Amino acid sequence: MSVSPLNEPSDFTGHSAGGLSLTHAIHMFGAKKISAAVFAGAVMLRSGFVTPEDIAIGTPGITQAVKLEFRQAPDKSVILTSFAFLPKYIRQVLYNRSPEEDILLASALLKPAPAHAMQTARFNNTGVDVDGVPRVYVKTMMDKVLEHEVQDAMIKKWPPHKVVALNSDHCLFFSAPEQFTEVLLKV
Repeated sequence: MSVSPLNEPSDFTGHSAGGLSLTHAIHMFGAKKISAAVFAGAVMLRSGFVTPEDIAIGTPGITQAVKLEFRQAPDKSVILTSFAFLPKYIRQVLYNRSPEEDILLASALLKPAPAHAMQTARFNNTGVDVDGVPRVYVKTMMDKVLEHEVQDAMIKKWPPHKVVALNSDHCLFFSAPEQFTEVLLKV
């Protein structure tokens, strides 16, 4: 984005942990490059994981459904490096309302998530007016990764300009593609 030849800002969308990347982009570029930010069933924390409340709000309670991987840090402490969904939980946690053909393809493409990088994401004040970028939060009401209470807590902590609720699972682009497309087109 920093070398983009576009002279006009663009709309950006972040899903799940991709909300952290979207927040980072907002901090880096603000309204100069971003005309709207859509958080789709995504982590939306204004400054990242700074306080214990941020960690409680932005960390999904899905430990029974994932395999955790750890490594020893140079100081001999043990840190969580990644997590991957266990196959027997993929359907019920990620894709509980998605079509079978989408589940098969998506399950084959799933990779471990970088847990340590996500949990240590922090965004410093860069002088950019982060609240000057209009934000839309799309709630995924049947989500078992970021349950609606968690989404509500993030919305309350950093209120977006608009909230839209879809009757979808975590992967709204599979379980509610038409409705999600309508939301994006209205932004």
